[in-house]
Amino acid sequence: MECVKPYASYQTLDGPVDSFGIYFLCSVEGNPLDFGDDTADIHWISVDELRMLIAQNRFSSIDLPAALMFLRDCEKQLVSL
Repeated sequence: MECVKPYASYQTLDGPVDSFGIYFLCSVEGNPLDFGDDTADIHWISVDELRMLIAQNRFSSIDLPAALMFLRDCEKQLVSL
């Protein structure tokens, strides 16, 4: 058995689809893979690229709050250094 600590989670309360999701922060050791498990255009991005994708409205209303929370946490880490 392996225990993992998620970064964030969500549950929809209203709307056409009930859903629950969990987000994890990941890092890679060695060389990142160029392919995944049938996910379209999977790849690693930098924090700057994340900011750009948010500015371009590339996130769904479900995923946007987690992306914004991650950016806030990154900025807090920079301030505390």
